[in-house]
Amino acid sequence: MNERQSKFKDGLTFEEKLAKCNQTRSPLALLVDQLGDVRNLGSIFRIADAANLHHIYCYRMDDFSDSRKLSRVARSTEKFIPYSFISSSEEVRSLQKHYTPVALEITNQSIPFQQYEPMGPTLLLIGNEEKGLSEELLSVASASIHIPMLGINNSMNVAVATGIAVYHLVLAMR
Repeated sequence: MNERQSKFKDGLTFEEKLAKCNQTRSPLALLVDQLGDVRNLGSIFRIADAANLHHIYCYRMDDFSDSRKLSRVARSTEKFIPYSFISSSEEVRSLQKHYTPVALEITNQSIPFQQYEPMGPTLLLIGNEEKGLSEELLSVASASIHIPMLGINNSMNVAVATGIAVYHLVLAMR
């Protein structure tokens, strides 16, 4: 019996599980902007799979589809999570027809992530590891959320921060 024929804990085959996931995806999507480390992107794909997210939009990023490192870190979830590349601000703005954009970024107006209540399909905007979210994307966000830092450091890894915010939003949308 090969990997795709094996049963999951719920008794479904791989094909049945994939079909179920595709029918029940969360109304949360991610837009990742200029991520520099493919390992972070791989981790974000794993988070997107674990939370059964709707889509990942890769903004201003090189094609990574042949990256063995990404596939290894993502545990091949890039094969199952819908994703696409976008390269223009017009494409970003067109996503506002389908989602409410929310920035994951500390700003003067950001609120702790626990205080944000999504009101429908949401697009979580994720910035570069070093530069954060661009002014362009901050300007399209209807809200900005941050993860309160309780220690000495004032930031955390982008994939870890994404996981925290994703699970809050997914659970709040239920």
